Amino acid sequence: RVSIFPPRLMGRKSLNNSHLLPSIVGSIYSEVGQAICSSQPILTGIGIRALIESICKEKDACGHNLEIKIDDLLAKGFLTKAKAEILHGLIFMGNDAAHEGKPHKIETLSLALEIVESLLLDVYILPQLANKEFKQRK
Repeated sequence: RVSIFPPRLMGRKSLNNSHLLPSIVGSIYSEVGQAICSSQPILTGIGIRALIESICKEKDACGHNLEIKIDDLLAKGFLTKAKAEILHGLIFMGNDAAHEGKPHKIETLSLALEIVESLLLDVYILPQLANKEFKQRK
């Protein structure tokens, strides 16, 4: 048996340029990555929900619950309708983990994290990279 430190999940890589994420969002993203790679499904589920919450908070999404905040991100143009619907489904995974102690399969959590990573790319990373690259070309 071989143990690797830090733990890794086969086929799972962190986002490139994650240093461009806002501090709190980046911290939560890092911890979620550690939880999934350590095969901690309950913490990963809770962390994915916390990551969505942190994005909503950082983007000043309005609403008294996460579902309404996601809808506000959609209204503000940060999400497509399809991605908003998917995120609504992810809320329940986090709720199951937090309130029921229900673990989801690592494969399911990995897909959920990939979806949130695509949001991180769209909202934070790609706009900064594009702004930097295309500003230099003017």
